[in-house]
Amino acid sequence: MDPRDVAVLAIGDELLAGKHADLNMPLIANRLAEHGRRLVESRVLLDEIDLIAAAVREVAQRCPLIVVTGGLGPTPDDLTRHALAAAANVEVVHDDEAWRQVRAWYERSNRPMPESNRRQALMPAGATVLANPAGTAPGFRMRVGDATVISLPGPPREVSATWDVSVVPWLRAHPVDGQRASAFLFFEGLSESVFATEAAEWLDRAQNPQAGVTVSEGVLALRLVAEHEDADRAQALLDARLDDFRRRFADHLFSETFLDPAEALGVHLIANGISVTLAESCTGGLVVAALTSVPGISAVLRESFVTYHADAKVELLGVDPATILEHTVYSEEVVRAMAVGAAARTGARLAIAVSGVAGPTSDSPEHPVGQVWFGFCLDGEVTAHERRWPSGAHRDRIRRWATQHALASALRLVRG
Repeated sequence: MDPRDVAVLAIGDELLAGKHADLNMPLIANRLAEHGRRLVESRVLLDEIDLIAAAVREVAQRCPLIVVTGGLGPTPDDLTRHALAAAANVEVVHDDEAWRQVRAWYERSNRPMPESNRRQALMPAGATVLANPAGTAPGFRMRVGDATVISLPGPPREVSATWDVSVVPWLRAHPVDGQRASAFLFFEGLSESVFATEAAEWLDRAQNPQAGVTVSEGVLALRLVAEHEDADRAQALLDARLDDFRRRFADHLFSETFLDPAEALGVHLIANGISVTLAESCTGGLVVAALTSVPGISAVLRESFVTYHADAKVELLGVDPATILEHTVYSEEVVRAMAVGAAARTGARLAIAVSGVAGPTSDSPEHPVGQVWFGFCLDGEVTAHERRWPSGAHRDRIRRWATQHALASALRLVRG
């Protein structure tokens, strides 16, 4: 067995029924990588003792570490404790430390404890109880064959809290050989297929650093992990490859810290005291809504405009009706005027304007569904550009893509 290998087993009928997505696996994978471990297998299992026990025994022959999430609640269908006890051929017993933690949580919350919570004090015999600061279900650690099994509660907030308090110290006390260095790069406006073609030589699984790519809502996230027995050499390998990606995809890179373009832009605006305003049409306020999710954004954002109708663009932003008549609202000339008008009316240093055709239909063949114009006014300098997304894409997707693009483009602009 490779000492770095880890398997994750998610327990829950609701996961397989499609009622909830497994949000824990990506979190655990990222946390494991911080300690030189790698997730090599992930499964979702029904709440059935025999099924879970058999899966754990099987995986324990290949992976020295298994992380199990879910099935630690107070109801009779929470069967993970019993399944793991069966996998290890031990009894389920009342644990005094687990019982103390359950009662302490209710005391801190100033709430009466239902009798059903006694079930959460049951543990496989010999297991080590893991503190869960965020909920009533303590986790635990035990051995099954040659593998260590770490059992965590199901809610992601509790997984994260238990991990930080109870799992990280164990990982640090049980390091694996070799040194790893890792980093992220986040790109916008770059399709996965284009990225795979243009960076093919760096994405091969035999490369060091290894690259992992995910794409969601118009954002491509690249994770690089370099390995070497010497920590400085691992970092040097990582830094060199990061520079390769930065140079090749400079036009699309928007952050090395934040996956969310709104957070990346908001933090930069706040840190640099750059006031901002929005003038939106087809996005209908999605851009400003994304920005207002950033804590502290009120320091630089006072007001914005949703000028969906042409008349609103004239009345609120001062766009010349003749400009609209000559060029239509889906034009470079209009988004430039929208950005200038928003900046003039608010005094903001940065104004972002968006206008386009989100669909599902268009009233003009010259302006197909998916055509969106973006205008920016930064300290009086005005720029604009067009993006075209597939006309067959759903209206909501076009609006989300346009929102991400507006935010990422603004960030690239203010950074120069």
